[in-house]
Amino acid sequence: MAGARLVRGISPDEPYPYVKIVAVMQPARAIRTPLALAAAVLGVLLATLAVPSAQAQQPDPQHDYYQIPQGCAGPARTAPQSPVGCRLTPWEPHRPIVVLWGDSHAWQNIPALITAAKAENVNFTAFVMGKCPPSLIRIQARYPGQCERSNALALKYVRDTARRRQPVQVILGSHWAGFAQKVAEFERTGVPPEGYDEFDMRMLKLFRDHTAKLFPALLRTRAQLAMISQTATCEKRINQAPLRCSQPRHQAILHEGKTRRSLARLSHNAPQIDLNKLFCGPAKCRGKVGDDYVFWDWGHLSKTVDYKLAPYFRPLLHDLRD
Repeated sequence: MAGARLVRGISPDEPYPYVKIVAVMQPARAIRTPLALAAAVLGVLLATLAVPSAQAQQPDPQHDYYQIPQGCAGPARTAPQSPVGCRLTPWEPHRPIVVLWGDSHAWQNIPALITAAKAENVNFTAFVMGKCPPSLIRIQARYPGQCERSNALALKYVRDTARRRQPVQVILGSHWAGFAQKVAEFERTGVPPEGYDEFDMRMLKLFRDHTAKLFPALLRTRAQLAMISQTATCEKRINQAPLRCSQPRHQAILHEGKTRRSLARLSHNAPQIDLNKLFCGPAKCRGKVGDDYVFWDWGHLSKTVDYKLAPYFRPLLHDLRD
């Protein structure tokens, strides 16, 4: 190996952008003769033919997540990140707009929504930051952090778009049950949950104090509202994630009924998109769909499986055009 290159991206689960070093294979010395060159080309062709195409296309399940484009905001913990609405489809000024808003549990569904938005001929914008719950924050001169600023910009964007009478569909996504569970634990004990630092506690209090207030604020706009229901995770089998994650439904989907009722109450029964139908039955959630792993880590769906969820979003976007 004579060199290497850096591949940069952002993971929805990691607190900082990752930098992955990818080896660049180079010959020890240049091939100088036509015969040697022909032999080398033939060797490459034979090696390619020897690898089954299905194996070559199979994603690495441990890195099978959506990498948000450079220039879009990433994890909220990262100080240099600047929140911004990210246009994720080709843009036409007068088309309806779907706005995805939330934390990494919203972010993970970008592949499905790109597919659905293109199929239904609507624009798609996302305001997503890892670990940043959708919350009611008003525009102000200074913010405690980038998560708060992202939320303020998202609400302003939705209001401004709706005031122009341009059809706009807001889809909120979050680890609803995870946040609610930790809030209840903190209020019961008065002690931060294990492993929670100052940033984590700020996000927890943001969910507790400002997420519920967002729903009536959105309902007062002309925007349509929908939520992504609590999606299955591997939280109960964290040591086995991301690969072997088949488990009982009540373990995979935390507080499913309670969360559904809470979202219905807050949103005045706005639609809830249940993505679990693809991989969960009445009693059990599967860890694989065909040959594809459902999860890439304990809390998030794989990109490969998420692409298969586009049909669950299409009816909502189709109605936006009517």
